[in-house]
Amino acid sequence: MAPSSPARSAGRTLVKVRRLHADLTQEQLAEMTGLRVRAIKAMEARVSADPRLRTYIKLARALGCRIEDLIEDEWNEPLPSDTARSIKRAVDEA
Repeated sequence: MAPSSPARSAGRTLVKVRRLHADLTQEQLAEMTGLRVRAIKAMEARVSADPRLRTYIKLARALGCRIEDLIEDEWNEPLPSDTARSIKRAVDEA
């Protein structure tokens, strides 16, 4: 059963936490987003060094969350306003 909230668990990336909260397998998420299963596995294992913004857009739409909810930030600070504006513009254009 999926956790009741997407609170981060030790060793889990935000993508994995959101996916489990949505009660989805990696295969189901891949099908919903058009991404490859190995890409999702790489993101969840923190192997994917720098995923593209388009990847985050697809994941956020499929998981029903904001892009910034999926981005790891070791200092847990809000995104700078210029970065947030760039993300919003990319989402609007997608």
